[in-house]
Amino acid sequence: FYPASDTHPARVWVEVKNQFQCGDRLILMHPTGNREFILSALWDKHGQPIARAPGAGHQVYMPWPADLSTEFALLIRQLPDAATSALTP
Repeated sequence: FYPASDTHPARVWVEVKNQFQCGDRLILMHPTGNREFILSALWDKHGQPIARAPGAGHQVYMPWPADLSTEFALLIRQLPDAATSALTP
């Protein structure tokens, strides 16, 4: 995560590893505690709104809580229950 700019202090620049999209439930793992939220917006490198981050090799802007640093933060997409139930013994 990298702060976007002084003109958009509530956004961060994210290097995408796996796809996610607006409406996904995400978990922000942070040293101060985890936060769950539903992703409300994404922007491309030109600042244009987009609906999804396609996957590895892409970079996008996303909203970021003003009270959190980006240091040691990790973003996780929460999978639907049906996708995780196959792993339960």
